[in-house]
Amino acid sequence: FINLIQQLTEHKADLTSKVDSLTNEKSNMKRQMQESSNNIERLKQMIDSQELSVEDVRRMEREKTRVEAQVAKQTKLLEGQDNALKEARAKFDACFELLQESVEKYNAKARSFELIPESAKHAKGHKFEVVLDEGKAGDIDSAVG
Repeated sequence: FINLIQQLTEHKADLTSKVDSLTNEKSNMKRQMQESSNNIERLKQMIDSQELSVEDVRRMEREKTRVEAQVAKQTKLLEGQDNALKEARAKFDACFELLQESVEKYNAKARSFELIPESAKHAKGHKFEVVLDEGKAGDIDSAVG
């Protein structure tokens, strides 16, 4: 019988120990839940006080996508214009070179006919020489660009 009482006493001590540990665990869980609840409340207040809503962020993302597409389109257009400008510049350079050759031929013929310089035999004081102003022809960059 004493043995049984001793076993029951040990069992009671074990149960009391378990109750104490479970009580501590319960209070820890309550504290953690309270902290979590406080944290949730704090986050809700933070979200409510934000100047940007989720819809604002989505709207900004759509606007960003639209602007990026527009920039890509304008960049492509600009590249096309640059290519056209390069082609026009190449054509201009070729035409100017052809014009220089024609002027040189004209001036050579005028010399052979004694029309150049103004004091030449057949010039009679007139200026028949053609001179290209390369400086003004080079202003094509400022006129076009």
